[in-house]
Amino acid sequence: MFIYHDLNIGGIQKFLIFLIRELKKKNIRIIWLTQSDPVVAVGFKKDIEDIEKYYIDYKNFNSLKKLKINFTNDEEILALAFSFREYCNLERFKKYNNQYNISTIFWVPHFEGRDIFFEEYFYFPINKILKKYLKNCYEEMDKNNNIFYVNELHLNEIEKKYKIKVENRENKIYKNINIGNKYEFNSEKILKKYNQKFFNILTIGRFDIPHKGYIIGLIDSYRNLKKKYPKIQLSIIGYGNDEKIVLDKINSLSFQEKKDLKLIGKVEYDELKKYFDEANLFIGVAGAIRDASTAGVLSVPVRHYSLECEGYGFSYEKKEMAVSKEKGIKIDFFIEKVIQMSYQEYFLKSKKTYEIYNSSELSIGNQILSLRNKTKKNTISFIVMELVHIMLFFYKNLINLK
Repeated sequence: MFIYHDLNIGGIQKFLIFLIRELKKKNIRIIWLTQSDPVVAVGFKKDIEDIEKYYIDYKNFNSLKKLKINFTNDEEILALAFSFREYCNLERFKKYNNQYNISTIFWVPHFEGRDIFFEEYFYFPINKILKKYLKNCYEEMDKNNNIFYVNELHLNEIEKKYKIKVENRENKIYKNINIGNKYEFNSEKILKKYNQKFFNILTIGRFDIPHKGYIIGLIDSYRNLKKKYPKIQLSIIGYGNDEKIVLDKINSLSFQEKKDLKLIGKVEYDELKKYFDEANLFIGVAGAIRDASTAGVLSVPVRHYSLECEGYGFSYEKKEMAVSKEKGIKIDFFIEKVIQMSYQEYFLKSKKTYEIYNSSELSIGNQILSLRNKTKKNTISFIVMELVHIMLFFYKNLINLK
């Protein structure tokens, strides 16, 4: 069972879809808790046709309490949330249904923002008071195995923020499992892209500034290098609330620069292959780096939360840097390095990228299904649980709280 507001194209949504696909093969019951009329990407609709869906009306204060799902006593329910407030909703659901065996898991997908650090919704002094309660919550969640991390950086930020010490770290971090579509390495396609007329730089990301602010810096680097390397072409796949910021940056370019920049927009996940086949170099972060590298595209992971585009090296040697906010090297260095490569070097690095990102045999479904809480107790205090519920109710109905 998972709680999430949509299944549009995005990192968390992609993870959920591939988890759904695997669990279906294992004949595992799947339940989606969401809001009414959730957005679902066209390419994902077929995946959710036959899963159970229950809708939470956030404008109804008692909606979650009234939610009735039929379980049997021998069922084990593993419930996933991807934000602290939704984890609190799962804890409330668990409280109302304590006759069943429910393990609630907060799957931490980011290292900044109020989805993780709930006190950031509020101003001083409320945020300081709430932070003390949350420190206790996170400690209890850790002790009871209610929390799991996508990346070591996410775990480190929780430790640093709340001054806690995570127990059994190695068992609480998502192992580097290859999820996503599988590709074959094709030598002829590598030769074809190496010899194509344009040097095509590809990036994929949601327009969420400053989180994915590297896109702005990448456009600046493209403009700077275009004078020296006229054959450079930049392709941007993405959508999001900050599209205007991206468009304004593109509109500041000259006519020729805009002519060779392709703003492609939203692309269904299962249709990305054709863009990977034409990309000489991929630049991006997180799951997008994994997808491009799995397809054998020479890739450079870059810095999060920066309007500069700073890289760390090629993905096959800097796999752990796909999620980082450390200072890197200006992306121009890596772009020029790839442009100047011989075919033999380009081929070998592309092949190495493919091999490293297709070496895992671990199953994402098996890893998720192995998660269990140590006890059936609620790890969120009644005060925090109700505060989150009241805040969410007001947030959805009356005012937009910070």
